[in-house]
Amino acid sequence: MRLLIIVAAIALGCADRAGVGSVRAEPAVAATPHTVAAAHARALGLDPESRRHRVAVAWLTQHPDLAHPVLVRHLERHGPGWRHVPALLAPMGHPDGVPPLRAAMVAGDGGLAWDAAAALGRHPDPTASDALVAALSHEASSVVQAALHGLSVRRDLSTCADLVATLDHASGPVRYAALDAGLEMACVPEHTLDRMRDDPNPGVSTRARVARDAWRLAAASFSGAPSP
Repeated sequence: MRLLIIVAAIALGCADRAGVGSVRAEPAVAATPHTVAAAHARALGLDPESRRHRVAVAWLTQHPDLAHPVLVRHLERHGPGWRHVPALLAPMGHPDGVPPLRAAMVAGDGGLAWDAAAALGRHPDPTASDALVAALSHEASSVVQAALHGLSVRRDLSTCADLVATLDHASGPVRYAALDAGLEMACVPEHTLDRMRDDPNPGVSTRARVARDAWRLAAASFSGAPSP
């Protein structure tokens, strides 16, 4: 463990390469697994193209047990570079990473909500799927759209009924997002797609007509019959 701390400290520029035990005064006091993980989390606020940022991402990814609790606090406290955290939490797979991701999806702006929803979509814990479905009834249409994006990333067919129900949402952009996600997951019944060709939102109706025509062409090609 001491070697791990020293290597991490060197990567962050806190240790002197000339001697393994020679760590500058201030970092030497703080060089514990927790503080090394916290230093890497703070480095997320640096230029993503910088070497230090890349080293931090690599270290945090390679040490999920140490990094996960630190990243959760970093996300909740809006630490430097906290917008990079959702993508790092998802593959770690810890169930206690779901609530902070859901909170970020619900409370965040458009970009963060989208990133947090995508992270829930990639999170292996089944409660992540529950969080996305629950967000479909949120009062903010931007949150519902983010949740639909997360469901399309997750591709859990058990959520199809919830997704299709969102096609009747009052918001045109939400209906479009639901249709887009439903088509990606092959969740939209044929009769529903026919109905949505007359949707008052031009984007929705166009998307439905294009998809319906594509289905007919594919069916005709498969059967060998001329398309209607």
